[in-house]
Amino acid sequence: MNCLITIQTRTGTNAYGQPGGAWSDFASNVWAKLEHISGKEVVNQTEFAAEVTDRFTCPYVASVTPKMRIQYVDIDAKTRYFDILFVQNVEQRGMFLELLAKEIYSNT
Repeated sequence: MNCLITIQTRTGTNAYGQPGGAWSDFASNVWAKLEHISGKEVVNQTEFAAEVTDRFTCPYVASVTPKMRIQYVDIDAKTRYFDILFVQNVEQRGMFLELLAKEIYSNT
């Protein structure tokens, strides 16, 4: 486990009843192993975008869903946010979670 993460969830809903509003901490100070597992670059007319998928492996935390996100402060003190795409209970033992996530933005 090489990084300390916070799993966050939405606290409210928007006018259409969908999750929206501020984020709140669901599970704080969770040690995790961060691995970059894929990446691609896309050029669409005048736009350039990069998409990287990462895997976080951490001790089991109950009730984590793909509607949540991960907050991670890297070694350069930059806050990075990742949308959780997939949650897997490793070997269905309730000991570890694998979270596949896509980086959405960073605060410098």
